[in-house]
Amino acid sequence: MIWIHSSETSAFKGGNIWCQFAVPAFTATSVLLLVRRHRNDSAEELWGYVTKRAKSLYLLFLSWNCIYAAVRFAEHCFIRDGRSVRWSLEAFFLGGFAEQLWFLSFIAVVTVLVAGPGFFLARMGSEGRSFALLMAMFGVVLAILPSPIGPTNFSHAASYWFNLLWQTLPSAFMVFAIIPFLDFCAVSRPRPLIALSLVFTAAFLLWLSKDGQYPNILRNAAGVLMLLAALLGSYFKGAAHMAKSLGALALPVYLLHVLFVHGIQAVGHRIAHLPVSEGFDGFVLVGALFGSCVFAWFLRKIPCIRWLFMSR
Repeated sequence: MIWIHSSETSAFKGGNIWCQFAVPAFTATSVLLLVRRHRNDSAEELWGYVTKRAKSLYLLFLSWNCIYAAVRFAEHCFIRDGRSVRWSLEAFFLGGFAEQLWFLSFIAVVTVLVAGPGFFLARMGSEGRSFALLMAMFGVVLAILPSPIGPTNFSHAASYWFNLLWQTLPSAFMVFAIIPFLDFCAVSRPRPLIALSLVFTAAFLLWLSKDGQYPNILRNAAGVLMLLAALLGSYFKGAAHMAKSLGALALPVYLLHVLFVHGIQAVGHRIAHLPVSEGFDGFVLVGALFGSCVFAWFLRKIPCIRWLFMSR
């Protein structure tokens, strides 16, 4: 995501295609964890958790939206040629004042939508595989269908959010195809060759999506395949521990990186008058990644604001 948000030159933007699996993969991972961790919950327990998590995610969205609104306002007022802020209720309550914040309100909606299918899947026994495949096919159909409101209008926060939802929601249902097989995978030996082949398959799908007729289904499928590859590859020695350690920083880095991307670009272009170039793109990418990781690690150590980096 940092690559996509930091690229300004055509050379770096050309690499964006290889990052298009990220949001579907994050969505699929969230659904997978929800269904697997709460498969033995009663209906009341599951609904209690789902409503609590959805509220927590939305509160997180509103909190970070206020932070980014203040940052955008300061940028506009104190930095020459700073970006104007499009104030609207849609942006405040739905779309967000930064390009990555839409995902928080989106995943809150997804949490509610998949709770029911996940609950029924856990109680269907041997028929669960057929139901899971049905859910996956529903996701495929969603990915094929065009958005009912047409192309994204970036100046209209509600349509912007809905189109991003439409592009990403298929992965929330397509991931159901792999859920019934996880018990088998959990007791199997490591499968590095299968994991590696899934990575190459996902890369091939992303390459096809560049000029394909149905790019959305290819990118969502690539995201699910990358998740499955990560699951199969997690049996490497030390990989699971490393993934757990890095995973704690995933949400904070996701929330913070746009601050560093815009900050470095603002200083570089508007104050230092540096031109748009591949070298500066690379500097922004590395600076935003390093800066957001260090800042996220530091802020998570402060108890009174730790909740700003937790999704539940």
